[in-house]
Order: sequence, then C-alpha cells, then structure tokens
Amino acid sequence: ALIPSDVPREIADRYRLYIALCNTKKPIYTGAFTIDGAVDMKNMLVAVAGSEEELARKHRAAFTCCPSPPLKWSEITSQNIIDLAKYGIPVSILPVPIVGLASPATLAGSLVQHVAEFFSGLVLAQLVNPGTPVLFGGSPAPVDQRTATTLVGSPETVLMTSALSQIAKALRLPSDMYVGLSNSNLPDEQASAETMLGIALGALSGINMIEGAGMIEFESCQSFEKLVMDNEIAGIVYRLLRGIEIDEELLALDILREVGAGGSFTSSMKAMRFVMERFKEEIHMLGPVFNVMDRKAWELREGKDARTKARETVRELLSKQEAELPPIEVLQELNNVMDKSARKYGTTLENLPWKLLK
Repeated sequence: ALIPSDVPREIADRYRLYIALCNTKKPIYTGAFTIDGAVDMKNMLVAVAGSEEELARKHRAAFTCCPSPPLKWSEITSQNIIDLAKYGIPVSILPVPIVGLASPATLAGSLVQHVAEFFSGLVLAQLVNPGTPVLFGGSPAPVDQRTATTLVGSPETVLMTSALSQIAKALRLPSDMYVGLSNSNLPDEQASAETMLGIALGALSGINMIEGAGMIEFESCQSFEKLVMDNEIAGIVYRLLRGIEIDEELLALDILREVGAGGSFTSSMKAMRFVMERFKEEIHMLGPVFNVMDRKAWELREGKDARTKARETVRELLSKQEAELPPIEVLQELNNVMDKSARKYGTTLENLPWKLLK
C-alpha cells in the first residue's frame, strides 16, 4: 500500500484518502490504520456522497481489513470492521498468510487458515449489519528461508490466489487478490515477468479485482514506471480474457474461397474490407511502451528500451493530467474533517505538505 510518511503516522490513513478525494472521482481502495481513522474517513466519504444514505447506496471506496495471522484479529482492525459495517461501507477481508512463517508450510494448509480467517471477519461484519458488502480478499505469499523475505511474486502466490478465486466463486463472493506483484527491487525484466504471470493466471482463474499494479520490492514500493508497464500488461491480459470469437461470418469461409490457394488477401476487396472492419477488434494494439518495430526502424526512430519509454510516458502523463476537483462545498467539508483529524495529533491542515484550500 502507498502510505504517506511526511505526516504524523496517526493521520496517514485519512490523509491519503483526503488527497485522493480532492483529485479524482474514481473509486478508491483504501484502509484505516487507527480506530478513529475509519470514522474520520467515513465522514470524508459522506461529504463527497452528500449523505450517509447516498454513501450506502453508491459506494465510493472499499476498505481493506487484514487479520493478524494466525487466526487472530487486532483491536484496531476489529473495530474498523464494526465501524465500516455500521454504515454499509464495503470491506475486503484480506488474510495475509505467510507460508512457513505465519501459516502452515504447505499451500493447502495455508489456504485452510486463509479461509478460516476470512470467515471470522465476514461473520463480524454481518453480525453488525447484515448485508454489509464484503469482498473475499487475499494476499498470500511464501517466506524465503534464505533471506526471510516474503515472495509476493512467487509461483506459489499465483497458485494460492487462483485457488482462492475458485473458493470465492463457490461462495458466490467477489474476489480481491494481491497478485502480479514483484520481488524485484527495480521495474526491470524480473518485475515484468512476475507481473505478467500473476495477472494473466489470476485473471484467467476469475479473480474479480487484482491489486498491486506498480508495486515492487515485496509490496513495499510504488513505481510509476512499473505502473505504466503494468497497464500494458493488463491490456494484453484483457485480450486473453476475450478469447477467440467464432461465428459464421468470422470463420471467413467466403473470403478463403475467393482468395483461393496461393492467392493474395491484399488483392481481394472483400478481404481488405474485412481487415478494416475487424482488425482492431481481433488484434490487440500495444501501447507506447512495448516495441512493435523491427530493429532497423526501432534504431532509426527511437532506440529506446521499455523502461526508458515507460519513464517518458510517466512524465508526459503527469504533465497533462488535470485533477478532477470536488465542488467547493465538498472541498470545504473535506478540509474540515482533515483539519479536525490533524488537530487531534498536534498539527493542522495548514501544516500538512499537501492541501487543497480553494
């Protein structure tokens, strides 16, 4: 997760939500780190929605709530679930079994623990408010016994999240998994390989929401360059999910008969018209980062590798991006909530490194 370190730790959860709500109208995936954080963050979401009733009707954010393995919930996270459920805010119950360290050394045993921890959180949310929206979440990973690192980019993580997706389907619950992350410390070839494997198999297994785009260093660092490259990978995976469409027209038997053995498709008007009509639907067009030119054209036009082009794409996007600012009355309420939160911990909105005052 992306956590601001330039503000008091106690308000980091609501501060990052404040920044997001001031800059975008997109749905947000977030979480609270303190007991009072969830309530303050709920108040921010109410300010944007207009009322508690409207917030419950049209969800703007989902909150991650992680148990403390094995088979335990902290006081903070338990209270977060209770507070979020009261207002019908979606909760992703997200166990984090660390295979061989905080869960059994077998994948099957860790899956059993994962499901048990999920159900305990689910029951708590439903006891507080029956019908609270809940996602079947997960971020499983094995520990490397040589380095004591958590291998979020491992094939075992892919296997476990794919299995959890199937369990979620059996329970008729939406799944929310951290997969496609990387163990690499750089947005390099290793990062791309691990991400492609994770996102592709995760999506094909039916995971509804895949988390972790742009993450490297065992889920501890966010890379803009990798975020751009992951967007390319996601586009490829979306194409895989579409599969091959087949019907009488798409079999193109009439075109095959017209062109015939040894004929030329480019000389057939019917074939070329079919290209114009169908090509963009059939063939995925890669974005600006992955190369599609031969070496001669590539050297003549740019001669840049994917990481260099990703860095340039980041700069271009940041230079053009315009924030989706909230209405002034909403902004005033967001500022009020953020300022009250900051004052509880010895600072003010004015003293925070980023704020939107007008």
